[in-house]
Amino acid sequence: QRINQQQGVKYIPSGQVVDFMVNADVDLTGKGLRVAVIDTGMSENSSQWRHSLPERDKVMGFTANDWHGHGTHIGTLIAGSPIDSEYGILSGMAPDVELVSIKAYNYAGLSNTGRLLEAMELAIEYDCDIINISSGGQQNDRVDNLLETQLIANHSDRFWVCAAGNS
Repeated sequence: QRINQQQGVKYIPSGQVVDFMVNADVDLTGKGLRVAVIDTGMSENSSQWRHSLPERDKVMGFTANDWHGHGTHIGTLIAGSPIDSEYGILSGMAPDVELVSIKAYNYAGLSNTGRLLEAMELAIEYDCDIINISSGGQQNDRVDNLLETQLIANHSDRFWVCAAGNS
């Protein structure tokens, strides 16, 4: 397997990832699990919701529509129904999970700590087993003192997936 290196960062070319995911036999489908996606919302118009339209909610008065596209992208990676593409059959990693879309980001993909905390608490109220937050922000050296970290620690019965984003 060839891994390219640029400026000290190792990455696997996306073509290899697509080759790995296309037509993969998967025994585990996520059936019986609720997954919260805290992001920019999810569009109802995606062809990958043929099997199950995600439950949708919002914080801070945002509309539930996804004008940015990131939340829909993340939701289909997690639970999109199989679709035929130029690469073959593509499917979300766990197409049988029950998705809960919680919009906490605006049309530009921006949010703040208060909105994220409210969205995290909403995911707990919805009794989500897995809570996904794909977010970026400024580095804070005292991460153990952050309210988000304390909330996650207080709800360790959930599986938290937190991406660091581009910042």
